[in-house]
Amino acid sequence: MFCCRRPGTDDTIDASCARETPVCNDVTKLTTTQTARHGISGRAAAELLERIRHASPSTSAPTCKDAVVNVIKPLTRNASYVDYIIATDKAKHRELVGTATIFVSHAWSACVVGLLEAIVAQSNSMAPSIPFFWLDICSNNQHVIDQASGNSDMGWEWWTTAFKRTIEEAGRMLVVLAPYDDPIVCKRAWCLFEAVVAHRAGIPIDIAVPPSESKSLAESIRTSFDVVNRVMLNIDSSNAGATVEADLQNIRRLITETVEGGYATVDDIYKVVLRDWLIDTACTLVEHDDNPGTEAAADLMCNVAGMLYFAGQFDRALEYHQKTLLIYNSIFGTDANLSIASTYNDIGLVHYSKGTDADIALAIDYFSKAITIKEEFLDQGSFPKQSLAKSYNNLGLCHHMQENFVLALENFQKDVDISQEIFGQDSLDVAMTLNNMGATYAQIEDYDKALECSNKALAAKIRHLGEKHPDTVTSYNNLGGLLCMQDKYEEAIKMHSKALAARRAVLGDNHHLIAEVYCGLGNAYTSKGDLVTGKQYYEDAVGICHTNDLDETHPIHALALRALAQRFS
Repeated sequence: MFCCRRPGTDDTIDASCARETPVCNDVTKLTTTQTARHGISGRAAAELLERIRHASPSTSAPTCKDAVVNVIKPLTRNASYVDYIIATDKAKHRELVGTATIFVSHAWSACVVGLLEAIVAQSNSMAPSIPFFWLDICSNNQHVIDQASGNSDMGWEWWTTAFKRTIEEAGRMLVVLAPYDDPIVCKRAWCLFEAVVAHRAGIPIDIAVPPSESKSLAESIRTSFDVVNRVMLNIDSSNAGATVEADLQNIRRLITETVEGGYATVDDIYKVVLRDWLIDTACTLVEHDDNPGTEAAADLMCNVAGMLYFAGQFDRALEYHQKTLLIYNSIFGTDANLSIASTYNDIGLVHYSKGTDADIALAIDYFSKAITIKEEFLDQGSFPKQSLAKSYNNLGLCHHMQENFVLALENFQKDVDISQEIFGQDSLDVAMTLNNMGATYAQIEDYDKALECSNKALAAKIRHLGEKHPDTVTSYNNLGGLLCMQDKYEEAIKMHSKALAARRAVLGDNHHLIAEVYCGLGNAYTSKGDLVTGKQYYEDAVGICHTNDLDETHPIHALALRALAQRFS
């Protein structure tokens, strides 16, 4: 009886010598129907991985197709890989094969080595339980289905029914990402179909990456909090592909005709899962940090806080920022320090984003503390001026919120003066503040200056960042509000709509910044006389605020409620 060798032994089986491998006569009698619901354990995945490495020593990144053609089909003769294990290793097959509890969603063009490594790692993380993974290259009879050729005789109805049933019966889905920051799985139409099925059935979706990707991801998190935005920007289901053109058209039709919200909803399924997974991964890094209490640990906490902040999880962001501040204080004591100043600034930003009167007051306090420290270092000639300029800008935003427009413009101008000195008048740094100045001039009804500032800001952001960057989108939204104030409603709607499309692409449908754009659209439609559409946008904004547990005093929530009360009571 054939027994798979453990990984790392010298006498592992080479698939090219399959004629020497005992194959029970029972194998040809097993049908796909009997075993299609079976999956492989982590141990079985590790043994298959060793077979593939042994069979493809010169191939650095064999794909799933390579594995099927060069290893699985020669080895299994007429059966699936799980059939083969059952028939040839009856004594131990229950440790290797069982009823599938996790459906694996992956791309056939991705590296099969990374795929199997991720499955092994996921299995190990779930010990002592033994999950069984439904992996198509193993669970499907590739001799019958012939996925590798791309010309399977199985029709669309068979595939959709089989996958749907298997996903629902497994009750859990694992999406394997490689590379983590531009995952192939999010660009394949069948993977989108699988995500839609899981989402509709309420089936949990987990994420796994190969160990090599885990190391790269951890380094990215330690380096910058912007990793979430980088991943989100690369998700665009409308451009997904498929090997078989007819499958691609069928899946596109399914999404556009049966999924409310179409591609945006499908993108959102992935974005929510990926965002939460990235944040959980980052928080786990903090929990298992080998050097707690060090400056490096504080820097990591700061990045995690930034991820939480951009996800709209403000209270958790504050928690991590406060922990960061405690570490810096323990290291530097009461001495003025730039790391402490930066943390004050970050805490101020979170309070500003929370938006209540009390939070705005706290934000002013923290920004003022940051400015005091930064000005002290500036006087010593040992501090980059642009950081001070940004704190002036942030303080100006708070004064704007409190309707202290003169103080707001004073602080904005301080920022502009410093930024122009360093970067020039057409720089991105100047554009950011001009955008805010435009909004403040609009509040005091100086529309000429408001439009001048806003158009300069938008042009610079498009030039430096592109049209889809979050900061460019903010300019679209602000310019839409300004155009509405000038009774240019169609132009306003166009600008707000650009902002909405771009924010949805990154944030999904339920982020609080989507509600902000809805308020702008509600105002534009209502002002031009389309009360039905205007009211709907305001109501949708309120719904998002409820979803995000935003207090009724939050500026966006308050704006939507006030508009509904005043215009539609």
